[in-house]
Amino acid sequence: MNILRPIFALIIIATMFIVSCDVDHCASYVIKNNSGHKLSLLIYPYIFPYHNIESLKSGDTFKLPGDFCHFGGPLPPFTYHFSQDSMLLFFDDTIRVIIFGVSYIPNPNIFGDKYLLSQSSWTEVKTSHKGTFHYYEYEFTEWHYQKALESLGN
Repeated sequence: MNILRPIFALIIIATMFIVSCDVDHCASYVIKNNSGHKLSLLIYPYIFPYHNIESLKSGDTFKLPGDFCHFGGPLPPFTYHFSQDSMLLFFDDTIRVIIFGVSYIPNPNIFGDKYLLSQSSWTEVKTSHKGTFHYYEYEFTEWHYQKALESLGN
């Protein structure tokens, strides 16, 4: 009987540890193009080739394939082992903007804190009733197009 007490105590402690862990959160991401211009996104090809967006017309939306899951909170899109990727953004197939997701490059992008690689730039539009599935949208607007023109000196 004395040997059973430590075993029961261990089972209770292990159960408390497992139950108290963070819940897996998942997210779905949609990109909206309200810029008035056709846009394309080319994601760094070795990690997310299936997320490329080609010729998204003004007024159209694109749901990123799959769901992004992580313990404790939703994982932002275009993230690999907790580091952000980079991408090319094209407006009307001619205006190109490079968006870097790495912190060691000064001024990584022209959009400031409203850039696609930042989780805080996405708008949460819905959450499941259990609070473990989140729906986010990112909207490209005329502001993005004007910033792209400014970066080219136009």
